[in-house]
Amino acid sequence: MRQFWVNTLVKFWDSPLWLRKLFTGIGTVIVFKSSNKRCREYLESIAKVCHQNNVELTEHLKKDIIHSFIMFGASPTEFFLFNFIKKTDSERDEFLTDAYRTQLQKKVIGLDLFKNELIDKYNFYLLNQVFFHRACLKITKDTSYEIFREFVKNQGKVFLKINAGSFGYNAHSVSYGDEESLICKYKKLHLNEGTQWIAEGLVVQDSFMAVWNKTSVNTIRMPSFLTGGQSVIFRPFIRTGRAGAMVDNAGAGGIFAVIDETTGRIITDGADEAFNRYERHPDANIDFRGWQVPRWNELLRLTETAHRQMSQHKYIAYDFALTKDGWVMIEGNWGQYICQQTATQSGAKKKFKELINS
Repeated sequence: MRQFWVNTLVKFWDSPLWLRKLFTGIGTVIVFKSSNKRCREYLESIAKVCHQNNVELTEHLKKDIIHSFIMFGASPTEFFLFNFIKKTDSERDEFLTDAYRTQLQKKVIGLDLFKNELIDKYNFYLLNQVFFHRACLKITKDTSYEIFREFVKNQGKVFLKINAGSFGYNAHSVSYGDEESLICKYKKLHLNEGTQWIAEGLVVQDSFMAVWNKTSVNTIRMPSFLTGGQSVIFRPFIRTGRAGAMVDNAGAGGIFAVIDETTGRIITDGADEAFNRYERHPDANIDFRGWQVPRWNELLRLTETAHRQMSQHKYIAYDFALTKDGWVMIEGNWGQYICQQTATQSGAKKKFKELINS
């Protein structure tokens, strides 16, 4: 049944604009006037995003944001990041919204494979250990404090993230220290509530990438499509943390910029999800455009090698970090296109569909 709804959503968002508009008009009125809890929460999220953008939430704007959600799957945040407020429906339809991309990806590879190998970070690690070059431990309610303690002791310091998490939310490091402090940190994982974590050895980045920000591991996102046994990279980008930040994720305030697939040079200004744009990194004082990613051809080859080993997936977005010994994999996932389209202000829907269906 779930797969049926996945296919239905993709079919709807692939239908002609005139047909979508027939349903969207009715749907917008229903959502706008509904007392349903989920509809109310959605309307509250619209108000929150408008407040963040210092935009007055008029009735017309609210209806337009709802309209864009039903027509294209655009979230309130995407509505502003993609500048939908100044675009026609035809122009909006060129953008790959995250809701559409997720459902299309589930349709192409199937729900079970999508969930078990891309959402579950530890399963992905088990399938790709050779590219990680560090130890990882899955922490569940069955993981005793003694096991956790021994892993942290052996590593000295570990990085913790939620197993099915994203955007760097709740990611943090833990060092081996006094017993009382370590016990406290273990209890804060709330394992009894069903949360699962991954603990992994720290990645020490090369100085060439550390110039952007020393407190975060600054990574390269490599969106890879496997076509005829070869990896096709479409709109890779760099992510850089802000001063003092532990992670470089856009959702945690990081700055991103798109990289040319062939040369490995940055081709856009930096941008963030707070709707700011930067010619130069505000902390590192480095120009984004023209900056050369080191050892680019090596990274292209590594991405293709990794993807060939998971050929059951047409599309995987890999995150890599550069160490003094070369590139190492941070993780692989389902790969949003919000950052790339925000930085370029151009849609990726047509090309994404061509590549994932090829």
